[in-house]
Amino acid sequence: MTAEILKIILIGAFANIALILLIIAIKSGWISNVIIGKGGVDIRVNKKEVKRLYDAGTTKYNQDTKILEYDEELRTFAIEKSDKLRRTLAIEFNSKILCIGTIRALSGGLRYPLYEAARSNNFKEKLRPENSREYLDTITKEIIEEYKIFAIEREMSYCGNNSEVKCPNLPDIDGLIDGVRDKIISNWAIPIRNKNKEICRKKIELYEKNIPEYRSLGDEVNVKIAEDCIKKNQEHIKALDRKPEPGEF
Repeated sequence: MTAEILKIILIGAFANIALILLIIAIKSGWISNVIIGKGGVDIRVNKKEVKRLYDAGTTKYNQDTKILEYDEELRTFAIEKSDKLRRTLAIEFNSKILCIGTIRALSGGLRYPLYEAARSNNFKEKLRPENSREYLDTITKEIIEEYKIFAIEREMSYCGNNSEVKCPNLPDIDGLIDGVRDKIISNWAIPIRNKNKEICRKKIELYEKNIPEYRSLGDEVNVKIAEDCIKKNQEHIKALDRKPEPGEF
């Protein structure tokens, strides 16, 4: 194949692509008129259609940005609750562990499974009554593992105030875990579940506010998307709001 033939083929291919794009643009209303004359091709853009698409795109962008802010608000709330739980656990350990330094280090270390849960931010599924028990069991097991690792390390450690005295062994986790689990439920899981419902309501309000604007712009696609999102968030609230049956939470 000669270079001249290849050039002709490439020009023809690009012309076909340009023609297809032009047809799509005309059908979509982006171009109001195309005039072909001796002076070439005169393409007139439909400014109203371009503005309509721009306004709809701006509304969608602002909506998506706000949704991400709401998700981050929930994640931040969950992390804050994880941090405050450290002080709650310190009080729980206070009557069973005599070393203040050990209590602070231990209660701080046990937050990490809760931090990871906060970063995952899938509470709308995990904290439903039918899922919460298994979810909290998983977190509890991770906390038990953290406790056991900390206990082993402590057995080989010496007191920070007296390097000749070994740190006392920690009490068995079985005598502590029920109290820890109760604190996780009351001070972490339930507040986060309630916050998740609040976030869902905020999202519903946002979608409801934007639907009239989408309709005024003739953007029925985003109207349908917003309506579907409203329905999903209503379902999340209903599922999270259901009173747990015995043994579910």
